[in-house]
Amino acid sequence: DLSRSEGTAEAKVLRWGVKSDYEGAPFDVVFGADVVASLYDPIALANTFSDLCGPKSLVYLSYKGRLDEPHLLFEAELKRLFRVVERIVHS
Repeated sequence: DLSRSEGTAEAKVLRWGVKSDYEGAPFDVVFGADVVASLYDPIALANTFSDLCGPKSLVYLSYKGRLDEPHLLFEAELKRLFRVVERIVHS
């Protein structure tokens, strides 16, 4: 029953590596949509997600693979930083 949900949700632009944008971290859940459309620094992006999270955080990312090498680097860094990384491919 969503009318009885507890907690809050907020959407905002997040600049990679800008710690002042991380106010409130760690977050329970982090959503990102098309965050890798222009993936100029895959390591910094993965580290930004890590900085936003605590040990029980969940991160959900949705993106269309456009640049094979940067996306592979991004996923490899996520796997280094997080205990579980699951990739679901939709065609």
